[in-house]
Amino acid sequence: MDGIVLPAPPRRELRVLAGWLAVLLAAGALALHVSDVVRGGSDAVPGSESIEAVERAVAAGVPAGTFYPFVAVLRSENLVVEDAQFAAAGRAVSAALLARGGATAVQSPWNTGDARLVGRERHSALLLIRTGAARFSEAELATGTAAAPPICSRPSASGSP
Repeated sequence: MDGIVLPAPPRRELRVLAGWLAVLLAAGALALHVSDVVRGGSDAVPGSESIEAVERAVAAGVPAGTFYPFVAVLRSENLVVEDAQFAAAGRAVSAALLARGGATAVQSPWNTGDARLVGRERHSALLLIRTGAARFSEAELATGTAAAPPICSRPSASGSP
């Protein structure tokens, strides 16, 4: 039994295929240098006006982490922010971020008294987290290592922890 013999592809199809292959190779070569320009999710391009402004501010004494704050939301279905258990959990999360989460400062309703950090229905609170990072990508890495402390457990069906 003889095998099926397919005709050779026309020259035009080979030229189109070779053209696309060349485009893909060129794009791949250019993509290798992207990491030299962009460092993180929203870092400015080195040499741009925005990054030069940040560098001038840091040189003038403004802490680098000031430019890359993070926000964490703490929420409880059953407790309000003023409840001692909620406040203890908020303080524990803040302490964990400072101790091993890469944060250099954490602002919360409990350490600032700022009512703007409390949700409308009083069941949520914001933590404003600052790191010493000079670039957004460094701040992402620093806060990504934070772990929730053991006090932050889900309440049981009876409502007790």
